[in-house]
Formats: sequence, C-alpha cells, structure tokens
Amino acid sequence: MPDGSRILLVDDSQSDLELTRHTLKADPVAARIDVARDGAKALEYIFCAGRHQDRSPFDGPDLVLLDLKQPLIDGFEVLRVVRSDARTTSLPITILSASGGRGTSWRAIAWEPTATSSSLPTSGSLRPPFSC
Repeated sequence: MPDGSRILLVDDSQSDLELTRHTLKADPVAARIDVARDGAKALEYIFCAGRHQDRSPFDGPDLVLLDLKQPLIDGFEVLRVVRSDARTTSLPITILSASGGRGTSWRAIAWEPTATSSSLPTSGSLRPPFSC
C-alpha cells in the first residue's frame, strides 16, 4: 500500500486487534490503521456518519479487514451494506476471521451480487496471524 494509505480493522477482540496491528506494523510500508470495535462503528466510519460525520468521504479507508463475528451488526451485514452502496462497491474488503473455518469465508465470498454490484463482495479471506 502507498504511504498515507488507511486500513480499517474491524474486530471486537482486543487480543486479535493487538496481534493484527502488530503484524501490519511490521510491514515496511506504513499505513494508518483505524479500528472499529463492531459492525455499527465500521459502517459509521466507512460512510462518514455519527462521530465521523466531519471527516471527508475522500479520507476513508483504502482497505477494510473485516472480522465476521461482530456485536450489533455482524460482518455479513456490513459486507452487504457496503456492497449495495454505489459509493463503496469497489472498496477492497478482506475477511479476517479465526472462526468458522473455510465454510464461513466461502459464505462471504459466494455472496450473490446485486443489481448495483457485479463484483465479488470481498477481495479475499485470511486467517489472523495467531491461528494455526
């Protein structure tokens, strides 16, 4: 990622956040890492709503790392909302989930495109750096 890039890391587990941030910061290409602790906060951040309403929409994330199991609004719903809005259909989203195994990731990747989005919903899926 180019310097000045932003990654939105969406996860409710403090230990997973710390390990993922540590791994990302070890990369020589520095990116700003912003954190959302649940799906509702992730959507507020992405769409400049709530406490992010004063942020420019052009100052949003360049990549979203999304855990699927989230309080309030789960990762599948975040993915659906982001992919159904014309402003964010091309936002790169990678599923980052230690739970559910391959079947959970497939559910996200195999999500049916809507009339407003013909692209795949995610850019891929990864297991966090602490998984075996």
